[in-house]
Amino acid sequence: ITGRVFLYDPDGNMLVAFGGTGQMVGNVQVPAALEFFGDRILVLDSYSKAIQVYTTTPYGKNVQAATSLYEAGNYTQSEKEWRQALTYNANSDLAYTGIGKVALKKGDYKEAVRCFRLAQQRSLYSRALKYYRRDTVGRLFPFIGAGAVALAAVAVLWKARKKCKLIMKRLCDGYERGEGGAAPR
Repeated sequence: ITGRVFLYDPDGNMLVAFGGTGQMVGNVQVPAALEFFGDRILVLDSYSKAIQVYTTTPYGKNVQAATSLYEAGNYTQSEKEWRQALTYNANSDLAYTGIGKVALKKGDYKEAVRCFRLAQQRSLYSRALKYYRRDTVGRLFPFIGAGAVALAAVAVLWKARKKCKLIMKRLCDGYERGEGGAAPR
């Protein structure tokens, strides 16, 4: 037993880990129960039969708020909390994952791809990239289609021009030979 306490979000991602074994303040030998009490976390140590009281750091408050807001469907506020969490820990994979999930919900696939890449979330990155590519092709398809039609039209006109030149050359050659400009049979 490590005496550590782990908190997870509804998706099973670890939010925070704290505590440890030993006799120092803040450590627990055998954590048996956990309860939230306002912004404090109470942990019952069954070995010492004592309750350890932990206070949430500003980073932890942002993570908890962001997670709760996201689960409630308030994505804009959730994103603000995740971004605030990044001010405390600029390397927080958890915050980048949260921002990426919000971006995915909002349809900002480019931002989702960026955040999931930073968070090293391969499966979410792949999903966001698929949506980003689909969105990009959807926006560019009218231009691609118009370009293809224009290219086909130019090819047809070029071929028709070459054919007209050939016919004109035959007519001119026949006229010079004294055939009176009549088309060859």
